[in-house]
Amino acid sequence: DPVFTFNPPPILPEWSSSTTCSFLSPDFVFYGQLIAVILLQSCFNAILGSLVYKILIEPTTSLKTKDDKSKTTSITSTQFLFAYGFGLPMVVMEPIYMLKFLDIRNAGLRMVFLATPIVNSLRIKEALYGFTPIAAKKDLFNYVIYFSCSFGIIFDPI
Repeated sequence: DPVFTFNPPPILPEWSSSTTCSFLSPDFVFYGQLIAVILLQSCFNAILGSLVYKILIEPTTSLKTKDDKSKTTSITSTQFLFAYGFGLPMVVMEPIYMLKFLDIRNAGLRMVFLATPIVNSLRIKEALYGFTPIAAKKDLFNYVIYFSCSFGIIFDPI
């Protein structure tokens, strides 16, 4: 239902005297859907982030001793297979299947879903190759928070 309707002057040849323009009231359903999509993606990212921490980060940090922080560990075949055979395909394919399943057509909501493959594919690779920030790999909770957010996080050094 339009809030305000008017007839513009026929300045352009496409406009006739019967052309009507209207102002519509905002539809707040979009914002409810946006919150639901963000929560859904955050839950998916939290589950996948906990798996990434347990399989890729925790084994490498438990092998390092407190005295020898420069010791590097090699990537195991299980870690490599998890990262490239499970983690990355899940990150890339999950948004595509969710967009089809939920029948999302709004460009803004589609972009929210597509932030996951962009950010988390890089976070899986940094976990695999040992470039995860120190504060994020401190414990499982920190890493799940780090992995679940599509934006940058600054951890308090204290």
